[in-house]
Amino acid sequence: MVIQRGFRLRIRFGSAFQYQTPPLFKTTAQPLRAVLLLLALMLISPRLLADSFTASVDRSRLAEQETLQLTLSHDPQIIFGSPDLTTIKQDFDIVQGPNRMNSMRSVNGDSSSRTEWTMTLVPKRTGTLTIPAIEFKGERSQPLTIRVDPLSSSIKEQDDKYAFFDIQLDQQSERYVQGQILYTEKLYYRVNHRDANLSDLDVEDARVEMLGEPKQYTSMLNGERVGVYERRYVIYPEKAGKLVIPGQRFQAVGIVQNSGDPWGGKRTMISAVTRPLELEILPIPATYPTAPWLPAHQLSLTEQFSADPEQWQVGEPITRTLTINTERMSASQIVLPDLPQPTGLKQYPDQSEYHDDVSDNGISGQFQQAVAMVPTVAGKVILPEVRIPWWNTQSNQLQYATLPARTLTVLPNPAHTSTNPPTGGNTLAAAGANYPQTASAQAQSGQPVANSTDGMAASHRESIHGINTTGLIGWILALILLCTNLLTLYWWRRRNRRPSAPTNGHTAGGLGSWSSLTTACNQGNTRAIRTALLAWLHHEMADTRIQRLDQLAEHAHDPQLATLLQQLDASLYAPVADNARFDGKQLHTRLDNWRKQQGMQGKAPDHGLNDSLYPA
Repeated sequence: MVIQRGFRLRIRFGSAFQYQTPPLFKTTAQPLRAVLLLLALMLISPRLLADSFTASVDRSRLAEQETLQLTLSHDPQIIFGSPDLTTIKQDFDIVQGPNRMNSMRSVNGDSSSRTEWTMTLVPKRTGTLTIPAIEFKGERSQPLTIRVDPLSSSIKEQDDKYAFFDIQLDQQSERYVQGQILYTEKLYYRVNHRDANLSDLDVEDARVEMLGEPKQYTSMLNGERVGVYERRYVIYPEKAGKLVIPGQRFQAVGIVQNSGDPWGGKRTMISAVTRPLELEILPIPATYPTAPWLPAHQLSLTEQFSADPEQWQVGEPITRTLTINTERMSASQIVLPDLPQPTGLKQYPDQSEYHDDVSDNGISGQFQQAVAMVPTVAGKVILPEVRIPWWNTQSNQLQYATLPARTLTVLPNPAHTSTNPPTGGNTLAAAGANYPQTASAQAQSGQPVANSTDGMAASHRESIHGINTTGLIGWILALILLCTNLLTLYWWRRRNRRPSAPTNGHTAGGLGSWSSLTTACNQGNTRAIRTALLAWLHHEMADTRIQRLDQLAEHAHDPQLATLLQQLDASLYAPVADNARFDGKQLHTRLDNWRKQQGMQGKAPDHGLNDSLYPA
């Protein structure tokens, strides 16, 4: 028997008390159970709960008259009271909300609760605005900086069209090969639509990466609400010369409302297209030295030691970690030059680590290289200067990130009879025996091993003493109620396998989800396949009664397709090993053949674009 270990409970307070749960649970006893669970969690010792109050936005850069969503979160949940939003209204208008939601979550016995307030804001002016820190229940949120740009001239010139693009490139005086180019694409639309087709960005002789997920929101143009679909990319030119960014295309069936027919609308084709953009890409400057090419807005080099190098002894290893932080350059572009070999030291480099940070301003990277160093002789040891050239793409000049040379004194180590450490490629083996040994290593060497059970018992006693009697009773009650709900949920899922409505953001009349279904089938993820297939049926078969897999199997009159659909449905409750044997590509082939027979091959790929002017 398999039981889902994650369990989420949502409780909303308003004019009436609502307990959101699977349909089987909607009985008079279930709200009482939710209240008991809530009370049990409230009995937990306050010493185990840490209050927090945070603020977040869905984006930090926008144009004037565009909206953004602000979310205020308090952990744990608050039954009464709301934050004072007066300070926000200095620079923003609250056009929707705040909407309040209380939630509780229990995963593997770890319970938590939260209260969230969400609201939609419109900036009152352009420039750099601040959502100030908000105080609530003794906690204080962090301030948030928002950049508001004026409307571009292209928007003002096209504001009479049903749909149009606004393309923006970051402002750079010179653009270099392998340097980042920030590309922002906004699609504006005035009418609801369906069967949309939006082209993807593909640039020849360049590497293109999308920054995060596409964003969808609303804006006001001349007092009229319009929808906006935004995508942001970074473009890395692979060679010098002329770079052509192709034009983007959008096409859909628009539903134009008629003032004389408020319940219907006229259907017409709407489209938008952009002109290609040509950029001149410069090669690596001749003044750049013979070293890895590093074009960035900023680059810094720092070092950190695992122990105080002033107390260094012969044979004792110390790890030196070099960190390179960049702005507007990916960590994968960083190549650390060979480090000079100091006299009297053995160096053992570890594997390099890379980390990229994605923001509205592009991709910034962090590169780390750890090197274990073992001194072989006592006396003075010189760590040579580390000097890394890089090109500042803002000032268009060569710069260096440096670590100055350091002179260290290595002390004799009486425990070492030999001044030479063991050789070999393994850092721990070479660095030797001065690392702390684990219990298993101590046992192999004949050293006494401490009783770990006693330590665990002591730690357990400490945790028990940290919970008062009331809190312990609360935990036990919450655990009993949680197990009851999980067992009931498992029984309901086994007895009632009717698919629910798609929850992946697709809406009836919006873009089809064939692209999502294709991706899921290629990956072989049965749960993702089923979700994408139901979303596709919800759109393609909106005018029929085919909304379930068994209905599709019956309607298709394809025995092989029916067998695959049955296998898909059964695999959701099978072991993981059985899921891996499901042939998603074969299912995709049969579905593709069937939809072509039905005349649906012209459906557009799914870009996640909501057709409504009021996106969720």
